[in-house]
Amino acid sequence: MNARLSVDRVGETALVSVFIVFLAASAFAQNPIPSITGLVHPSAVAQGSGAFTLTVYGARFVSGAVVNWKGSPRSTTFVSARELQAQILASDVTTPTGALITVTNPPPGGGVSSSSYGLVEVHAPISKIVLKNPHFYFPNESPLSLMAADFNGDGILDLLAPAPTGDRLRLALGNPDGTFRFGGNTGANYFGAGGIGYGDFNGDGKLDIIFGSGSPDNPPTHLTVLG
Repeated sequence: MNARLSVDRVGETALVSVFIVFLAASAFAQNPIPSITGLVHPSAVAQGSGAFTLTVYGARFVSGAVVNWKGSPRSTTFVSARELQAQILASDVTTPTGALITVTNPPPGGGVSSSSYGLVEVHAPISKIVLKNPHFYFPNESPLSLMAADFNGDGILDLLAPAPTGDRLRLALGNPDGTFRFGGNTGANYFGAGGIGYGDFNGDGKLDIIFGSGSPDNPPTHLTVLG
């Protein structure tokens, strides 16, 4: 009888331990940071055309994810981990704009996606394109390492490229009219032949910059993240 009780207690203890481990794993489960992996639909609408449904394609969407129009949340329907549908307001398209689209996954974890493919152009229909005089930026920088993203979170695309010295990065902040202004040099010890990337690596909802670090005479020895 005592042996039977001992076996039962061991079984109960094991079951309780498994349950505790399951609860602990659930408590520390983190939602991923989403990403937009394709063009949104529609990617262009006529000015003053009224409210519409925007479809966003990507990866790692979770239930409760929200689509943001120029940083402001919109009513969102979760379709799948790769598709969301958002209701865009008529007031969003009353004036010409280039609206950056992002997605926010809720906590725990979660965060805001980048907006590389998320852009909706709002303008009156046109029958022809008239090119204006070009603007030139980043003299002597390598165009192969040029990155475009909203690095300062103002809803306007910025540019990032290696500085002429080769050991730093140069940031150009976007203006509302499609031009850019000097935003500063950053990224000391950037290895000139190394790659540049960006993402929300620390989960604070803001884009961070990542690049290979090293000396001009040696290959990169480590990665640096600027957040």
